[in-house]
Amino acid sequence: MAYVSKEDKAILSIDIKKILKKYNMKGTISISNMSTLIIKLSKGELDLVEARNTHIKNRYLNDSNAPYMNTANWSINTDWIEDTYKDTPKVCNFLTELKSAMEGKDFFDKSDLMTDYHHVSHYIDIKVGGTKDYICTK
Repeated sequence: MAYVSKEDKAILSIDIKKILKKYNMKGTISISNMSTLIIKLSKGELDLVEARNTHIKNRYLNDSNAPYMNTANWSINTDWIEDTYKDTPKVCNFLTELKSAMEGKDFFDKSDLMTDYHHVSHYIDIKVGGTKDYICTK
């Protein structure tokens, strides 16, 4: 059963804060339902909205009906970071390092989706924005 305690959060926060500082990003760290470690990115030098729109533009090949984002409030799919942000290497590196820091050295995922069996040390969620939109400060 997924579980992340306040002590786990304190330990993981050390490396998370180093990554945020390295990339000049601001965010808050919280726990939801004692199972999910959440980071809400509030502002920073990386233009996360433009990075996501670059992916959408390349995926839809400049289709006028492409679902471009004009808001800065969404969750990042941590399973597809490399694919989604490969065209913006600095953003990809930041999110990959952040995900790794959130998982920590004791992270494991022995889930078997074919049998609907979930066994993971804890879940992670990276949110861009929150009650307010993400602000790019560059």
